[in-house]
Amino acid sequence: MSDYIKERLKKNLFVRKNSVYIKVYVKPKARWTGLCLDNEDLIFYTEAHPKHHRANESILKYFTKLFKTKARFSSGIYSCLKIIEIKDLSFDIITKRLTEVVKTSC
Repeated sequence: MSDYIKERLKKNLFVRKNSVYIKVYVKPKARWTGLCLDNEDLIFYTEAHPKHHRANESILKYFTKLFKTKARFSSGIYSCLKIIEIKDLSFDIITKRLTEVVKTSC
Protein backbone atom coordinates (compact mmCIF):
# COMPACT_ATOMS: atom_id res chain seq x y z
CA MET A 1 0.00 0.00 0.00
CA SER A 2 2.74 2.50 0.87
CA ASP A 3 4.47 1.95 -2.51
CA TYR A 4 1.20 2.86 -4.20
CA ILE A 5 0.94 6.01 -2.06
CA LYS A 6 4.58 6.92 -2.77
CA GLU A 7 4.01 6.69 -6.51
CA ARG A 8 0.97 8.95 -6.29
CA LEU A 9 2.81 11.39 -4.01
CA LYS A 10 5.76 11.69 -6.37
CA LYS A 11 3.50 13.32 -8.96
CA ASN A 12 3.19 16.28 -6.57
CA LEU A 13 6.93 16.61 -5.83
CA PHE A 14 9.77 17.97 -7.92
CA VAL A 15 13.40 18.85 -7.27
CA ARG A 16 15.44 21.86 -8.31
CA LYS A 17 18.99 22.44 -7.05
CA ASN A 18 18.96 21.77 -3.29
CA SER A 19 15.20 22.20 -2.77
CA VAL A 20 12.19 19.94 -3.04
CA TYR A 21 8.91 21.53 -4.10
CA ILE A 22 5.53 20.18 -3.07
CA LYS A 23 2.38 20.98 -5.03
CA VAL A 24 -0.56 21.07 -2.64
CA TYR A 25 -4.14 22.31 -2.75
CA VAL A 26 -5.50 24.01 0.36
CA LYS A 27 -9.04 23.58 1.68
CA PRO A 28 -9.61 26.14 4.46
CA LYS A 29 -12.39 26.01 7.07
CA ALA A 30 -12.31 22.21 7.18
CA ARG A 31 -13.29 20.07 10.18
CA TRP A 32 -9.73 18.84 10.69
CA THR A 33 -6.14 19.73 9.84
CA GLY A 34 -4.01 17.32 7.82
CA LEU A 35 -2.91 16.01 4.45
CA CYS A 36 -4.99 13.84 2.17
CA LEU A 37 -4.23 12.21 -1.15
CA ASP A 38 -7.28 12.37 -3.38
CA ASN A 39 -6.64 10.59 -6.70
CA GLU A 40 -3.43 12.32 -7.83
CA ASP A 41 -3.82 15.55 -5.82
CA LEU A 42 -2.26 16.32 -2.46
CA ILE A 43 -4.78 18.31 -0.42
CA PHE A 44 -4.13 20.11 2.85
CA TYR A 45 -7.25 20.50 4.96
CA THR A 46 -7.09 23.17 7.64
CA GLU A 47 -9.50 24.46 10.21
CA ALA A 48 -8.02 27.94 9.71
CA HIS A 49 -9.88 30.65 7.84
CA PRO A 50 -8.27 32.14 4.72
CA LYS A 51 -8.87 35.64 6.06
CA HIS A 52 -5.72 37.41 7.28
CA HIS A 53 -3.62 34.55 5.80
CA ARG A 54 -4.49 32.20 8.67
CA ALA A 55 -4.68 29.23 6.29
CA ASN A 56 -1.26 30.12 4.87
CA GLU A 57 0.19 30.29 8.36
CA SER A 58 -1.37 26.92 9.14
CA ILE A 59 0.14 25.14 6.15
CA LEU A 60 3.62 26.58 6.73
CA LYS A 61 3.47 25.65 10.40
CA TYR A 62 2.36 22.11 9.50
CA PHE A 63 5.14 21.52 6.98
CA THR A 64 7.79 23.13 9.19
CA LYS A 65 6.82 20.81 12.04
CA LEU A 66 6.60 17.75 9.75
CA PHE A 67 10.03 18.21 8.18
CA LYS A 68 11.73 19.94 11.14
CA THR A 69 13.06 22.60 8.80
CA LYS A 70 11.74 25.87 7.45
CA ALA A 71 9.06 25.70 4.77
CA ARG A 72 8.19 28.62 2.53
CA PHE A 73 5.90 29.40 -0.37
CA SER A 74 7.45 29.26 -3.80
CA SER A 75 4.14 30.36 -5.34
CA GLY A 76 0.43 30.48 -4.64
CA ILE A 77 0.14 32.79 -1.65
CA TYR A 78 -3.23 34.06 -2.90
CA SER A 79 -4.36 30.83 -4.55
CA CYS A 80 -5.71 27.47 -3.43
CA LEU A 81 -2.87 25.79 -5.33
CA LYS A 82 0.37 26.30 -3.43
CA ILE A 83 3.94 25.31 -4.14
CA ILE A 84 5.84 24.73 -0.89
CA GLU A 85 9.65 24.81 -0.92
CA ILE A 86 11.65 22.63 1.46
CA LYS A 87 15.41 23.21 1.44
CA ASP A 88 18.25 20.90 2.41
CA LEU A 89 16.23 17.70 2.75
CA SER A 90 16.45 14.82 0.32
CA PHE A 91 13.60 13.79 -1.92
CA ASP A 92 13.51 10.36 -0.24
CA ILE A 93 13.17 11.78 3.29
CA ILE A 94 10.36 14.10 2.22
CA THR A 95 8.55 11.28 0.42
CA LYS A 96 8.91 9.01 3.46
CA ARG A 97 7.55 11.59 5.90
CA LEU A 98 4.65 12.51 3.64
CA THR A 99 3.78 8.82 3.23
CA GLU A 100 3.64 8.47 7.01
CA VAL A 101 1.15 11.30 7.55
CA VAL A 102 -1.00 11.39 4.41
CA LYS A 103 -4.49 9.93 4.50
CA THR A 104 -5.92 8.24 1.45
CA SER A 105 -9.61 8.66 2.28
CA CYS A 106 -10.79 12.15 3.02
